[in-house]
Amino acid sequence: MKPIALALLAVCLASASAQEPGRYQVSGREPGWGAFRGEVVLEASGGRLRYAGAVRWADGTAGALRGAVLPGPAAAVLTEELVRSGGLAGALGGVDVRRRVGALPAFVGNRAQASYADANQAASWRQRSRVLRLRVMSFNVLGFKADWLGRAGRVAKAIRDANPDLVCLQETVGQTRGRSTQVNSLAKRAGGYRTRFEGYRKYSFLGPWMGNAVLSRWRIADFARVPLPRGPKGFGDYPRGLTWARVAHPSGALLDVGSLHLHQRNEPADRALRVEQARAATRSGSQRAGAALRLLVGDYNARPTSETYRAMRDAGWRDLWSEARPGDPGYTGSVLGVGSPKRIDYVFARPPGNAALEALRARLVGPRTRGDSGELISDHKALVVELSVEVPVGP
Repeated sequence: MKPIALALLAVCLASASAQEPGRYQVSGREPGWGAFRGEVVLEASGGRLRYAGAVRWADGTAGALRGAVLPGPAAAVLTEELVRSGGLAGALGGVDVRRRVGALPAFVGNRAQASYADANQAASWRQRSRVLRLRVMSFNVLGFKADWLGRAGRVAKAIRDANPDLVCLQETVGQTRGRSTQVNSLAKRAGGYRTRFEGYRKYSFLGPWMGNAVLSRWRIADFARVPLPRGPKGFGDYPRGLTWARVAHPSGALLDVGSLHLHQRNEPADRALRVEQARAATRSGSQRAGAALRLLVGDYNARPTSETYRAMRDAGWRDLWSEARPGDPGYTGSVLGVGSPKRIDYVFARPPGNAALEALRARLVGPRTRGDSGELISDHKALVVELSVEVPVGP
């Protein structure tokens, strides 16, 4: 919990460190009304900082605090309202409201009015949470197939242009189970990301390995490999897995990012296997404690009408594409003209407890996954989602 000293009427955000969106615990004293305590949420909106929340006065009556601030090195309070139920107004069925405009105190009473003199009442704010904004990409890069050496630069450019904070790659190839020159080179060309690769399918006794990777703008503090259930023999049946990376955000928050690629075929037994794999992934996610956000990102080989998708939603995971762009089909597969268009790549998210999570916007890299001159980038479109999530501050 980070203390922030403020001193302009009930609230002042003159401290630049207090201008961070998030949740704050507040306490203070208002002349004639006494002491109050409560919690407000500070948000950035239209070039201003706005705060609002509930407070309770020392005599037990309820109230509210809200206002707007122009941010900057010396933040200026534009408007502020302090509300108190009870008193004369409460007896008349209303509330007392004191308003201030700029640095000059003013008051407007609802059913009652009161005056006050001290314009420098100290208030205390303690930050309880902050809001992180993240950009996440999912990209199936088609392995080493279809002239990777020719495609590598175009794949790197697609990532670099999207400028994501976190990237989950599928169909990446490594020379060992835990090392991929392909991924490391791609991360360097895309802008210098940290990487974690885990291979799950070994092509021969000597390799190479096919697997998933996570690219992160920030340090990867830990990782885990989770083999997923296997199914019937045939095309598309090979070991699948979930690659977890625990990312240390500069704010101190830990982010658990999982990259996965589910079974491919579409017979009844194959569909049942995908459901089993999805449930294994959600169980793995629920067992990871201590993260401010968990993401399960990748190629699910399943449409939004499938049992696999329903299994993810039933387990409490949120489909951020559908939240950011409701009604938009968001087709990511069959970009080579084989089969019908379908949405099979997803960014699923699950914050802990009741932490606020919002899908801000989403888009597909393209609109096609071919370069300007028509060269192939991949057989999938890349999915990019921007989100905000509330994370705790301090103990």
